[in-house]
Amino acid sequence: MRELPTPPGGVFPLSFLLLGILIMPTPLAGQDLTLRLGRTWAAQDYLTLWLGYSPPRLGPMEVMLTAGTMGTSTGTRYGAGFDLGVGVSRWTVVAGVAGGLGSGSEPLTWGSWSAGTRYSLLAGPVTLGVEGRYRWLSGDSAASGVELLGMVGFRIGRRRAAGSGGPESTAAAATLRSTVVTTARQALGTPYLWGGSDENGFDCSGLIQHAYAQAGTALPRRSVDQARAGVAVERQVEVLAPGDILTFAEAGGQVSHVGLYLGDGAFVHSTNRGVMVSAINSTEPVAKWWITRWVGVRRIILSP
Repeated sequence: MRELPTPPGGVFPLSFLLLGILIMPTPLAGQDLTLRLGRTWAAQDYLTLWLGYSPPRLGPMEVMLTAGTMGTSTGTRYGAGFDLGVGVSRWTVVAGVAGGLGSGSEPLTWGSWSAGTRYSLLAGPVTLGVEGRYRWLSGDSAASGVELLGMVGFRIGRRRAAGSGGPESTAAAATLRSTVVTTARQALGTPYLWGGSDENGFDCSGLIQHAYAQAGTALPRRSVDQARAGVAVERQVEVLAPGDILTFAEAGGQVSHVGLYLGDGAFVHSTNRGVMVSAINSTEPVAKWWITRWVGVRRIILSP
């Protein structure tokens, strides 16, 4: 029976050390750490481990600093690099470069580039996904092949809300919330427009982005990214504040819809019927439909 590739001892400590060096200058609060484990079939059958660190996304764009190993029964490649990604719904197109040192039968120095796609099975403070890439390896002799990985990610700390970098008076926070809520209310009746973010039409995340922009706060464009903005709040009507972002998803799926809480159990959002107000504390059938899909709350404006 063929011996399975097994990286030598010390792989995990060295990988964490490399990743620590990469992210040392950057505060960890509110960032994402991921672990990807799988196989790379190139010149040899490698057992592959990558650790990644990602700052908050800029719209659909993501950057990930990586460190990891590619091991066989006779040697291991240790390396670091970075990935770039562009996300559309659950899919992210990814490409990256890496390089490092080798031990055992592997080349002393090596480089790599890769490209492929990632599919998110679960999004939120904990993420799950699968990834497939084509990877090219340099060294004593060039090689290339397919790489298949499983991925799990974790949120470290909480991301700070916009405008919370210094002391903020209760009155100032109330003024910002009032501006956001008033802007959203003024959009009532505006037709739904996929990708829309102005008076000609809004989609759900476009409405939220527009309302906060009028208060001088920039938010990500996509609902799945808005669901990571600010700080998390308990999913209870009693603790909600006007201006909170309510996030919605189908069972087991990632966030696909957002609304803006107005107060008194009501929220405004853009649906296929246009911008409208719905209830989050009612027993009516329409309200129940939304309540069963309500998965989280994000607070952008913090009081001291």
